[in-house]
Amino acid sequence: GPSEVKIISEHRFLSAREKTQIICRSVGSRPAANIHWWRDRKRVTSFTTAVRDGNYTISTLTFTPEMEDNGRYLSCEAENPFVPNSGIEYGWILNVLYVPQVTLKLGSNIQLENIFEGKDVYFECHIQANPWIDEIIWLHEGIPIRNKQEEGIIMSNQSLVLQHIRLAWRGEYRCMAYNSQGLGRSNTIDINLKFTPVCSDHRENTYGLAKNESVNIVCNVNANPSEVKFYWSLNNSQEVMNLYSFTFNDTTSILHYKPRNLNNYGLLLCWATNVIGKPKTKPIGLTLTTVISSAGTLVVLAVSVLIFSRCRRQKNLADQKKKSVQKETEEVPEEEVDPNFISKVQLESLSSVNELSVENGNIAESPEVQNNSESQMEIPPTHSSKPTIEEESMNIN
Repeated sequence: GPSEVKIISEHRFLSAREKTQIICRSVGSRPAANIHWWRDRKRVTSFTTAVRDGNYTISTLTFTPEMEDNGRYLSCEAENPFVPNSGIEYGWILNVLYVPQVTLKLGSNIQLENIFEGKDVYFECHIQANPWIDEIIWLHEGIPIRNKQEEGIIMSNQSLVLQHIRLAWRGEYRCMAYNSQGLGRSNTIDINLKFTPVCSDHRENTYGLAKNESVNIVCNVNANPSEVKFYWSLNNSQEVMNLYSFTFNDTTSILHYKPRNLNNYGLLLCWATNVIGKPKTKPIGLTLTTVISSAGTLVVLAVSVLIFSRCRRQKNLADQKKKSVQKETEEVPEEEVDPNFISKVQLESLSSVNELSVENGNIAESPEVQNNSESQMEIPPTHSSKPTIEEESMNIN
């Protein structure tokens, strides 16, 4: 049988998916020995050639290692076909280098469909690599994330923690890792954050509007889930009245508004709710102001859209609603009002009922305008969406 068998190729690092050759030599057998290749005790039969001469044999194995071959035992065995149990073996451990294989997963206790605003979210970046990685890179919407513990963004080893997740942090996340073989990219995880409605438009617009002139005012919100209910109200610095002359479709509502007397001017508010929570947003604020000349004649009626300054979340809405309920029991002087306006609260911010709140001061109401302020408004046409209204409390069900 053969006296020696050995892999004469250099024991070197192999790169995954790169074709390589390994040579094994056997001597001392007459006739020349047969050489067989094994990988983890499984016969390798393809891509081998052999040269026999006298008492030695040379066999060449040509193969393309894969990532899974790293750590496997590769060996060649030489045996005399005419001598039973004459086989001898020589081998080594394969060291295969490969690009990092990266997989992104959520923390074990987190369900992707139940991620709500304000909750903590954990990511785990699972990595296989040889050699080990030099660095991990975290991406949000394709932009690298920096470690900012003071803002609740914490990166540690192979994990990313988002504390009290915000709306700005929704979207796609990915982790990447690189070594000498290249850069490995993970799958993406899309955080479809559930949140209460918020304003979608922060632009400022200006309208010119006269008495008995109609205008359609649009209120847009973002929400998840997107099934929302809208509410409109008017704050004329004397009281707050609910409005019902509006339509809505998905996350957009349009108020059909026509001021008919001085009591119809003030601050228009729109907000929305969904199943995530109670009203926490007042997405649109509209200030309607009148400018009166010295002779008491109406000169200009302006409508200013104050989305930027009014578009913010109200954290103490529950307290405000409690105060509103208490003020409903107060006596309100009887007066004729538009059926589309329902008085909800009496404000005490003015020294007299003849003053109208303006952003930079108070405008006194002239006698001529006072005479017109009590005129009764027409009942606008009913909008396409018909909220159910109780006749006694006039609240939206």
